[in-house]
Amino acid sequence: MANGLPCITTSNSYSELTEAGDLYIAGTTGVAKVNINDPLEDIAVLKMAVPYVEADGIRIWPDENNVFTIPSETGKITIYGFVFNYALTDPQVTYSLQGFDAEAVTVDRSKFAPLDYTNLPGGTYTFKMETRDAMGRGRNSLAVTIVKERAYYERPWFYIAVLIAVVAGIVAGLQLFVQRKLLVIEQRHKQEEERRRLGTELQMASEIQNGMLPHTFPAFPDRKEFDVYASMTPAKEVGGDFYDFFLIDDDHLCLTIADVSGKGIPAALFMMVSKTILKSNALLGISPSEILANVNQTICSNNPQEMFVTVWIGILELSTGIVTAANAGHEYPMILKNGESSMMKDKHGLVLGAMDGVPYQKYTFKMDPGDILYVYTDGIPEAIDPQEKMFTTDRIVEALNQKPNDTPQECMANVRSALDKFVQGEDAFDDQTMLCIVYHGKEN
Repeated sequence: MANGLPCITTSNSYSELTEAGDLYIAGTTGVAKVNINDPLEDIAVLKMAVPYVEADGIRIWPDENNVFTIPSETGKITIYGFVFNYALTDPQVTYSLQGFDAEAVTVDRSKFAPLDYTNLPGGTYTFKMETRDAMGRGRNSLAVTIVKERAYYERPWFYIAVLIAVVAGIVAGLQLFVQRKLLVIEQRHKQEEERRRLGTELQMASEIQNGMLPHTFPAFPDRKEFDVYASMTPAKEVGGDFYDFFLIDDDHLCLTIADVSGKGIPAALFMMVSKTILKSNALLGISPSEILANVNQTICSNNPQEMFVTVWIGILELSTGIVTAANAGHEYPMILKNGESSMMKDKHGLVLGAMDGVPYQKYTFKMDPGDILYVYTDGIPEAIDPQEKMFTTDRIVEALNQKPNDTPQECMANVRSALDKFVQGEDAFDDQTMLCIVYHGKEN
């Protein structure tokens, strides 16, 4: 009675079940006997098959070795498996694609349908089917081989090529990194060498500039009529300010202080030229106003950078204490008389180098024995503190009044001390230059 009844039952058939489990069923051609304890179907004779698979809808047939070969570019594979059952029962089907499925799946034969697999990696797979009866008894199996060709990126040579390319890229990257590092080091070395060279040149320029300014004190130890002191502190290595004092003759002392526009090397060069021209004219014995006019004409005749310089110049007659002076846009001088300092608002002219043919006016004032004359550049009153407040000329006057009977060097030290306390360590943005002279008189 395996795999179905041998006859057709009658519409009003009679059946009987014995204690041994035999079931007798009346049919049109006789009586059929079925033992309910035996399998209802012979699993061994059930037929299973995988006649074809589809690769992206294209049917693929097996070769002579029953192997399905799938192209590498296939996205979806559909496996068509069949179980041919002649019984009225519904056997179980267990299937899996070994090499891809994590575990096997069991369904009734009536629910067994074509199976889809997408994005299957290249390789060899085994599709395995097993059948059992409805009670899970018996066993029959089928296995077919499915080979999906490997894409070029799945082949060993591709990984080797990628590895070689990666290694080559890493090596090239390391070489580029090392080259860049070496280039940076070389550039830094060149920059450091350039900085050292510039530093050396600036140091030499600073020494040359300082060498052009009077720096030996006391400047005239044999002259008892006066005592003079001066200093210049550049904002950079070299500055544009300058001062000078020299004897025109035995009875006339020339005093000069100036401030060149700009800072650094250009201002320093312009400063040295201006100082030389000014001293050359002063030694001619002409008046301060004539000196300024001549210097202005010389500078304007060849000044492509359109730089300018402010100048205060005074000539002290040592025998009388009379000072003849002229001012080309410079700061007002200060004078200490009878122990109290005040600002002398003299007649201002245009800065030198701004316009040719400009006249300058001279003026005179008298210094009595004990009087002190103090001149300076704008870097002193315009120095700022952390709150960007300026030092101003009023604080210069206060500093000079602290000890009005001090020597010129001490007067300047008082101003410097007050200035340093005020700025609280702020960097100077402009050169700071001072010149101070005390007149003792002919008899002293």
